[in-house]
Amino acid sequence: MKLSDLLDDVRVDAPPARYDADDAVLAGKRLRRRRRGGMTVAAVVAVAVAIGVPQLAGRAADPLPSLPAAPTPSITPSPTGKAGHGPDLTYTLHGFTTGKLRVDDPYRWSLAGETAMIEKKGGQADAQEGEVTLYRPGIDPRGTLDGAKITATSAIHGRPAWRVDAAGAPLLLWEYADDAMALATVRADGPGRWALTPAELRQVAEALEPGAPQPVMLAFGTSYVPPDYRIVEVAGRFSSGQVSSAQLVPTSEAVARLGRPDPNPKIVRDRRGLMLWLSPTVPSDHGAPRAGVICPERVALKGIPVEKQPRHCFVFLPGGKNVLEVFGPDSADEKELRKLLEGARFGQVDKPATWLAAGTGFPASAQVGGR
Repeated sequence: MKLSDLLDDVRVDAPPARYDADDAVLAGKRLRRRRRGGMTVAAVVAVAVAIGVPQLAGRAADPLPSLPAAPTPSITPSPTGKAGHGPDLTYTLHGFTTGKLRVDDPYRWSLAGETAMIEKKGGQADAQEGEVTLYRPGIDPRGTLDGAKITATSAIHGRPAWRVDAAGAPLLLWEYADDAMALATVRADGPGRWALTPAELRQVAEALEPGAPQPVMLAFGTSYVPPDYRIVEVAGRFSSGQVSSAQLVPTSEAVARLGRPDPNPKIVRDRRGLMLWLSPTVPSDHGAPRAGVICPERVALKGIPVEKQPRHCFVFLPGGKNVLEVFGPDSADEKELRKLLEGARFGQVDKPATWLAAGTGFPASAQVGGR
């Protein structure tokens, strides 16, 4: 199993709590990667416990520090949000090296921006040292840093920059283009210690130059998405044996997110959303590979009646080594979830060159502004 080291704020060695569909939908949040052993490191405890999967104990590294929670501020939507049209499913950040630091290609796309991992030569082998997020023009993440100390620092390429002290973590915020901001974060490396220094974060910022848009690639796509659902977040570009995912929410919620930072999962729950999750098959959970869509029978859990259990269906990829799952709230129509998985198509998980462009791998109607 590869469902350990998951939620930033959930101890995996504690007795597993029972979560509802809200948590299942949040399964793709705050994705993290580890290279060692092909470990999938992501916020999927919620999914695991929602379908009765036991958790493994142990963490490879301390998580990136959580930023102080705050209500999303009122911000004028960016040009991409006009008329309810969202940004294209493309990345503009391309991997680069600066000194001992390597910024990977982005692994996560959302309506708010794109996120890539920062790794350091000679650093911890199974954990990234930090992350950098490029926000879309018009989105100011400072409203989500309530409680953090934000201090102006020397300009980067002639543009404003700020040192951010969030619970002791030295973060860096700067303007990387006209009306467009970026935030670099660090991984905790023990009590009071951080995997990157402020000087190294500045080194990343000074070397970062967005390029031509490139398509977001995923290991799967589908020809069918239930009506009135839109893609708000996807994750891909992972190494062999790891995960691609996509999160969809009702159109009204998706449009409301345009021009704003991503909602804080601790204070905003996507109660009606769907999560698509591709990961290695776990025989004890999924059984022997077989054809067709499987929707396990829901069973009553302590305090949660059968009719309130999350909806969950899955289908095996060719060869049976991987499985695509969909999680949704109790109100989700199982027929719709089946149709979604029946329309699925796949690249070879261990060959990213065969993966599908998210912009064409899903119906045009699944994109914000699509019909």
